[in-house]
Amino acid sequence: MSPSPPIIGTIFGTTLLCIIMHLYNSPPSAGEATRGYLHGGLAMDFIGQKGPSSKVHLILLDLLVLLVQLVQMSAHLLRASITSDENGGRAKSRAWAGAIQSGANITEVQGTIRVPLMRCEGGAQECSGFAWVGIDGENCPEGSLLQTGIAWFGQNGNVSYKAAFEWLPSPAKYFDIALNPQDFVTVKVTAHNATSGTAYISNLSTGKSASHNFSGELLLCQNTAEWILEDFTVKSADGTPELDNFARFNDIAFSNASYVHYGGISGDFQGATMVDMVQGMQGETLLVGCEIMGPDAVHCQYAPGVQA
Repeated sequence: MSPSPPIIGTIFGTTLLCIIMHLYNSPPSAGEATRGYLHGGLAMDFIGQKGPSSKVHLILLDLLVLLVQLVQMSAHLLRASITSDENGGRAKSRAWAGAIQSGANITEVQGTIRVPLMRCEGGAQECSGFAWVGIDGENCPEGSLLQTGIAWFGQNGNVSYKAAFEWLPSPAKYFDIALNPQDFVTVKVTAHNATSGTAYISNLSTGKSASHNFSGELLLCQNTAEWILEDFTVKSADGTPELDNFARFNDIAFSNASYVHYGGISGDFQGATMVDMVQGMQGETLLVGCEIMGPDAVHCQYAPGVQA
C-alpha cells in the first residue's frame, strides 16, 4: 500500500546482462532487428526499420535503455519521498482500518488500546471485531503475520472480549486474561528473528499481564508495522470465506504507539499509510475512518460522523 523503492537488481539486471552478452556473443553485424527489443519492461519496436548494424551500435542502444531506466527510477524515488512527506497517503481495504508503517528489519510493534463498547448493527444476531498490532501481513510474499490484540464478539445480545495472539498461517489463540469494556490494555509483539518471537498483553486497569513465545514459525519479512482494526473473515454456510458482521463500536485509539526497526531505531506514525475500511457491493461505503492524532496516536471512528 505504501510506496516502496524498486529493487535495483530487478530493474537493471536485464539490461546489464544484455550488454555483457552483446559484448561477447554478438556477431560483428547484428543484422535486422526482431519484433520487440525488450529490456526490463521497456519495449522498443523496430518493425519496418533497419536494426542496429553493428555490435557497437547494439551496445549503444543498451546504454540508452539503461539511461531511460535510471530516469524512471529517479522519478519513482521522488514520488515515494513526496508521498512519505505527505503523511504516507491513504489506502482502502474491505477488512482493515488503521495505520501501516514501512521499514526494514522491524523487530517490535506496540500500542495501548481502550477496550471498546460495542454492539451488533442492523439487527444482526452475531458480530465481531479485532484491534491489533503486528509485524507484516502487508507486502510480505510469505503471507506470514505476527500479531496480538483485543477481539470482541456479540451473540444474541451478549458481548465478550478476548485477548488474542497469532502467527499466521497458524490459527489464533487466546490469553487467559480478563478484559472489560473501557479497560486500558497495552499490546506488543517482538520478533527475535524471522521465525521466532513473543506476543505480550498487559491490562493496565487490572494489573494483569500475559505473554506467549513462538518458535519455528513461517518466515517473517519484517518490513511493515501495523496498528489495525479488522473485520474477521469467516466461513459462510457453503464453506466459502466471507467477512463477518463488523461490530459497531465507540471510538478506538492506538496510543503510546511505536515500532523498532533498522537494528534498534524507534519510529512512530510519521509517514505512515492510513487505511480506511470500505464495504458494500462495490466498496462504496466508508465503514471505519482513521486519522493520525499525534506522532504516537491514531484515532478510528465507526461510520465517521454517525453517533455510535
